[in-house]
Amino acid sequence: MDKRKGHGGRHQVARNQYERMGSDVTMQCGSLDNDASVSWKVNGTDVKAQHRLEGPRLMLTEVDLGHNGLYSCFQNPHGERRDTIYLHIGSKYPDNRPPNVIS
Repeated sequence: MDKRKGHGGRHQVARNQYERMGSDVTMQCGSLDNDASVSWKVNGTDVKAQHRLEGPRLMLTEVDLGHNGLYSCFQNPHGERRDTIYLHIGSKYPDNRPPNVIS
């Protein structure tokens, strides 16, 4: 299954987000308004209840390697995928990217 396909077969490329282990992480669902209602999945499974949802944002606290994965947000009520983020957690990302990534 191609994880890049969005609603209607359109291709969506996942954005990469690099974070340090132990940090708090916020992921934004595209450019949706602050009051937009969204749901999140990680690696195809509903995000667990201990993570906080605030409008189109997903907040994770004290992340560890278990938080690595492909996060997708869906705009309710139709369930159209709006954004996909690949979260990379590492211990050596001082400025939120690995040393070999050029911005």
